[in-house]
Amino acid sequence: MADITAKFSVNSGTIRVWKISYEVNGEDGLEEALSWKKEIKIDLSVERNCN
Repeated sequence: MADITAKFSVNSGTIRVWKISYEVNGEDGLEEALSWKKEIKIDLSVERNCN
């Protein structure tokens, strides 16, 4: 994961959120939206419940 975080200049938490968003919503989940902060909060709650 270190190579991905370096390539995109983001932290590993962001990569995990992107991964969950993609798994739940496909490519549409990776597009920026006006409500992206809300979506991230939802994705983080899903991630916490999965661990």
